[in-house]
Amino acid sequence: RYWRDWSSDVCSSDLSATCVDDDRGAAEAIGANTAVLGLGDRLRLVRRGWRGALEQADEAGERFDLVLADPPYDLLPVIMEEMGDAIARVLAPGAVVAIEHARGAIMGPGGVPGIAVERETTRRYGDTEITEIWTPGEGT
Repeated sequence: RYWRDWSSDVCSSDLSATCVDDDRGAAEAIGANTAVLGLGDRLRLVRRGWRGALEQADEAGERFDLVLADPPYDLLPVIMEEMGDAIARVLAPGAVVAIEHARGAIMGPGGVPGIAVERETTRRYGDTEITEIWTPGEGT
């Protein structure tokens, strides 16, 4: 599914979302978008780096049906294994993971380390790709 489909689902249902970003400008943009979309208390912003936020969520027993990740393209090869393991710890059964990345930079044999793959697709948008991973289990 495309982002516009996911965002429509969130805006028109009782779903909630957690956004993670430690950049002040990004946090301000998330806050403004939350207000414009009328998401109110259905969106929680965590102002931390991804490592700390995922660790905190795991320790709190939080599980997510959908994880959207847009890491800095140049850092992805360096953090791929750690990021995959951290995301895997907070996934609900049957969750979907979507990772935006530079063209050709992410997927290799076996997919993203740590994340079990039932099915995956990669869509290309110029020099950018979005890889969607459906994990095993009942759920999403």
